[in-house]
Amino acid sequence: AAVMYRRFGDKVPGFLLDILPFNESRLVGNTLFFFHIIVSFVILNSALLRAYARYSVTDTSFAAKRDWAVLSGVVIVGAYLLTNTVSLFEDLTAAIGSLFVATTVLLIPPAYLYAAHHFKR
Repeated sequence: AAVMYRRFGDKVPGFLLDILPFNESRLVGNTLFFFHIIVSFVILNSALLRAYARYSVTDTSFAAKRDWAVLSGVVIVGAYLLTNTVSLFEDLTAAIGSLFVATTVLLIPPAYLYAAHHFKR
């Protein structure tokens, strides 16, 4: 982001891929961004659903797979409805990110390190 602000000044769009020209580079950039979003969603969804799953992760029964599929579907439909019904979703996401990302990135890892060192057996 800093490189883009240095190059384009205050004309940098909110979505950085909008800087790309309408050719193959834009198609490649948007495709990679799409896969990034899908992978991030799958990782978050796996961690989130693990907390709500009634079965063990190693359980290969049909009931465990059905439970996981239903929970995944509920999360996907909920995310779709939220992003398409809340008109201020982009602003809300930016506000939450600006408030909590720096705190999370800068404070939680040292807290884990402190806890691991303090509670070492």
